[in-house]
Amino acid sequence: KAVAIARAEDLVVLKAFKRAQELMNLRGIFIGDSQKIVETMKALEIDATKVEVVEGKEDLVCAELAVEFAKQGRAQMLMKGLLSTKDFLKAVVSKDKALLGKNLLSHVAVFEMPSYPKLLLVTDAAMNINPDVGQKYEILINSLKVARELGINKPKAAILSAVEYVTPTIASTGDAKLLC
Repeated sequence: KAVAIARAEDLVVLKAFKRAQELMNLRGIFIGDSQKIVETMKALEIDATKVEVVEGKEDLVCAELAVEFAKQGRAQMLMKGLLSTKDFLKAVVSKDKALLGKNLLSHVAVFEMPSYPKLLLVTDAAMNINPDVGQKYEILINSLKVARELGINKPKAAILSAVEYVTPTIASTGDAKLLC
């Protein structure tokens, strides 16, 4: 698998890549200021033989290049580096919609915490603001696909709501019951 990182010259982003690379066989396509990327890679001791560095000066151009690598099949994952979410998503939802197809676009954040033994994935904290139950199902399926791509063979999902029991005055509890 390969991940294309738009504006990859950020220390935190490359630390996350290195950690992911330790967990799975992962190649990188790092797009951005090539001099800064190479310096950061050296500081983190990232294996340069498993990385392609592509020069990119402007945020939107870096995002568009990352998306193009995904469209070509050269990258199976996209990662936002040191650029605005707006520019990153603008490239993802480009006019041809090649990355989306008929699927709902959703967001999955992956967290690694010293106090928890496994990766924790949180989806759609800010992208799909008020999804209906059908969209929630698509979001769940998307997040399970991400978990499996990360090597989590038996992912567990929790559907969150304001309370833990079904109540007619809180629609999300009924949706949770349907999804379960």
